[in-house]
Amino acid sequence: MHKFFTSIIIILLLCYTSGLTAQSMYSFEPNTLEKEPEIALEPKSKSWGLFHSLVPGLALHGCGLLYAEEFGRAAITMGVEALSLYLICYAVENNEIRHGCTTYYDMNAAAYGLLGIGLFSTTWIYDVVMTQKSIHEHNEFIKHRGFSLDIGTLENSDGPTLTFGFSWRF
Repeated sequence: MHKFFTSIIIILLLCYTSGLTAQSMYSFEPNTLEKEPEIALEPKSKSWGLFHSLVPGLALHGCGLLYAEEFGRAAITMGVEALSLYLICYAVENNEIRHGCTTYYDMNAAAYGLLGIGLFSTTWIYDVVMTQKSIHEHNEFIKHRGFSLDIGTLENSDGPTLTFGFSWRF
């Protein structure tokens, strides 16, 4: 069981590192430069972020951060959650040592289990809090530096006129 979880963690880390290299956006050769990625200018809902953090986030920590488009933090949170699950499984599997008719209880396994439970709880709380913070920062960026579209009326000699306003701060 110990080797199984170790191999799963190694596979997850390899997938994470290959994902980081696959997300490289720029080439250093002048002929193959790509455009910078566009910024998503739609505001995000804090209630949907909370939903993603709490409901699917209970099983897979970092879902709220994925909704908030914080992919690096989400990957780290998922990795720490995998480590916490490994520690919990290790503690459950290795809490008893039997020699003949005598049973010994391993206190190190209990400590690993408590550490795993603490990490599991901490990553879930971190997901909830950082999702709200990231969504707030994203929405503030859009509000103060992004695009804005205003619709209103303007009074003139012909009567009220429907107006559309578009502004872009840079």
